[in-house]
Amino acid sequence: LAAGCRTERATSVCLLRVFSVCVCHPEEKKSVPSDEPFRVVFRNFQRTLARPVLLGQGEAGAARGTLQVSRHQDHPEVCVYVDASSTLPFVPPKTCAFLGPLFPPLFSPIASFLPSESHGVVLILDGIIQCTERDEFAYQEMISFLPLCCHPNPQRVLIVGGGDDGVAREVAKHPAVLEVHQVEIDERVVELSKQYLPFMACGFESPKLKLTIGDGFEYMKQHEGAFDVIITDSSDPIGPAESLFRESYFELVKRALKPNGIICSQGGSFWLDAGHVRETLDYCRKHFPRVTYGLAAVPSYPTGQIGFFIASLNPETEFREPARQFEDAEIDQLGLRYYTTDVHRAAFTLPRFAAKALNP
Repeated sequence: LAAGCRTERATSVCLLRVFSVCVCHPEEKKSVPSDEPFRVVFRNFQRTLARPVLLGQGEAGAARGTLQVSRHQDHPEVCVYVDASSTLPFVPPKTCAFLGPLFPPLFSPIASFLPSESHGVVLILDGIIQCTERDEFAYQEMISFLPLCCHPNPQRVLIVGGGDDGVAREVAKHPAVLEVHQVEIDERVVELSKQYLPFMACGFESPKLKLTIGDGFEYMKQHEGAFDVIITDSSDPIGPAESLFRESYFELVKRALKPNGIICSQGGSFWLDAGHVRETLDYCRKHFPRVTYGLAAVPSYPTGQIGFFIASLNPETEFREPARQFEDAEIDQLGLRYYTTDVHRAAFTLPRFAAKALNP
């Protein structure tokens, strides 16, 4: 599999597993095999274009032959193709129905739900995996329980985005949480999640949840000083989601917190773009006395890891040592499959090169 990234004259390739890579320029009207398939050109690599259809091009309903994996149809200058037909025979899964596209309401030119034999339902937007039934719980539990367990008493929680409701499902499990307020801009996301992602959308059934369809920015302006924890469950910083990674957003989130409040946002991967991660952390450091970056393993996410920006208004917050610790029996009772107190501590241990790149 390869991820294509648009540049002015060439295409950089991030190789996960590849059989044959071809680079195609429209004016040549043909694909040219690459003679350096294992070379990765990081200076041209764009993180936001780097999430291939890891499952969608494979067992989740691909066809044998040459597959275009370039993300943006509106940027046809350069395309990358993976040709697996000569080396990898395709065996269709037992179920490979195509359940899309489901746009326009999803802020995406392509939206599809693909059943996969090994990963269950796969949600793909813009040709990019958003979640799979097999491993979504790892992300949902960590983006929820990392900030919740860093707060001594997280009674009132706000979720910005997260229309699939996986985060709300997990937040509602925490015994200290009394109210879960969620603001999602697109009602169609909620409807589709209920239809195709019931294993996540079950969070809508929680009596703790109050769902608002609207703009998260306006909602927080109207609820200053209202929440103990605010979780931003967004896609990558491209298009509409880009505004959720700017300094102005963190200023707004800060004002919506109660004293000693904590925030947590999806933080991408330092393997793909440490510069963006560092920039966002610096935005947080301007407005919060305590800021850190945590990790979780999510196999269907590029690099197999996803990060989280976590910040607290309480200068005494110790992220590595959770304020609320659960015994194994409690973990089982809550139905958690990834998060534990030990996993919490380990989440803030970064590789040496990453720690040096992300910290002042």
